[in-house]
Formats: sequence, C-alpha cells, structure tokens
Amino acid sequence: MPRFAAPRPSATRPRTQQEDHRRVDANSWFPTAALRQTGGMESWRDSASQEAQDDFDELLNTVLPFAVETLGRHGEMYPFGATVGKAGHTALTAGEPGVGKRPKSNDVLALLRDGVAADKDALRAAAFVADVRMERSDAIRVELEHSEGSAIVVLVPYTRKRLRRALELADMRVQWGELGIWGGQPK
Repeated sequence: MPRFAAPRPSATRPRTQQEDHRRVDANSWFPTAALRQTGGMESWRDSASQEAQDDFDELLNTVLPFAVETLGRHGEMYPFGATVGKAGHTALTAGEPGVGKRPKSNDVLALLRDGVAADKDALRAAAFVADVRMERSDAIRVELEHSEGSAIVVLVPYTRKRLRRALELADMRVQWGELGIWGGQPK
C-alpha cells in the first residue's frame, strides 16, 4: 500500500547505470525549452508576494541541505518533498509507492504530488526534489509551488568531489514552473 511520510536516507551501495532507477531525466517533468530558458527570465520575486517568497526561501533552505547531504553520503537519493503549512511550519515528506525496494523515481514523485494534493487546503507551499541528469552534469531539481499561484523550478548542477563524500555545487538556475497542485490540473 502506498505511504506518504517523512523521508529517511537509506544506506545503499553506489549507483550503477543499470540501477539508475532513483534518477529521473531532467526533461521528464518539464519541457526541454523551459530548462534552457534561464537567461531571459524576469525575476520570479517581481510577481510573487512576500509570503510566497519567504515560503520558497524556507523550502529551499530546508530541502537543499538534505539533498546535498544525502547525495554526498549515499551517492543517490529518492525524490522527496517539503511543505509549508497554513501556520508556517515546514515539514519534510517522502513517498513509498509500495512496489518493492527499488521503485521508479517518477512513481515516488507521483505519490508525493498526490499526498500534497490531498492536503493542499492545509498547506501554503510545497517543494518536490529529485536527482536529475542534465546534458553535461547531474543536478538537484527543486519544483516549488505556492497556493497563491507562483511556481518555479530550481536546478543546482553538481559534481562529486574526488575521494570524498561531498558535492561541489554549481550556480543555481531558476526558471518558471507550472502549477500542478494549486493550478487545478495535475502535472
């Protein structure tokens, strides 16, 4: 039975190409054109309320360190999420679709989205995080959505430092996202 709960990192062996089930393609949930549209984007902050800006900042400050730590420690991660409740409390979320020990990342993302959609009346904002492969690097993708109607995607390319359990992060890229939870239509 599918479950929706707080995430916990699991000890796993390093990922091989055949076992790349936890990684999703960067284009699998967003069109390629949107991923290349980082240069000419007006600032999302110009159209977002102060509350939405603060919620997105809080979500990023919650999920990015967790993603970096998990990828550094284990070399991989399942998608996970975070939410901001109506009272302003932030919580991490995880999904386990109940399809065995190695579910596909897109199945986990779908379960996370379904869980947040079911609770959307009690929430102000949500973030969905995945380890993605871009053309020339790996990246942490964070999809952020706010109940007021703002949606952005943050990509943080990274490389592994040699002989260390650490990541070297490149510059963050931000682009417009699509409303799925509060937009009336599933992504």
